[in-house]
Amino acid sequence: MNIILTSAAINAAGKGQSSYCKFLSAADCGDGGDPEAGIHLSQSALYMFFTIRELRECFRRPVISKDIPMLWQRTIKAFGRITWDERRKDLCFRICGSGVPFLRPEYTGALLVMVKDADGVFENFVFNTDDEIQEFLGTFGMTPAETGRPIKMI
Repeated sequence: MNIILTSAAINAAGKGQSSYCKFLSAADCGDGGDPEAGIHLSQSALYMFFTIRELRECFRRPVISKDIPMLWQRTIKAFGRITWDERRKDLCFRICGSGVPFLRPEYTGALLVMVKDADGVFENFVFNTDDEIQEFLGTFGMTPAETGRPIKMI
């Protein structure tokens, strides 16, 4: 278990503007072979990425997207593209560029934690062991069934 990384994620989630976690599916990890695939997030995370003003654009065009800065595991900088499709009610983000090794089939079932900090940068953490996942979820009083939505601070 990576205690330092788990502690960093817990600390970031406690201090961040908003946080979200979900278990990565096979489709999220590229098992479908679709180069345009991305990580699908629940609609409950919508306001973590878009302002009400940005969402009003959906009246004129049903699909909106923007780039967001990301920091993975505290070491890997990358940009992501978050897209909201109003017609399909689909929120999806794709990682732009290379160097982020977490979206491969061996990470299916891993816990993805996304934390938006005060500067609008998303700190992302991926935990792939039971001990790391339990440590993170237990700190916030969550069960695996309570993932796939923003994290409520207790």
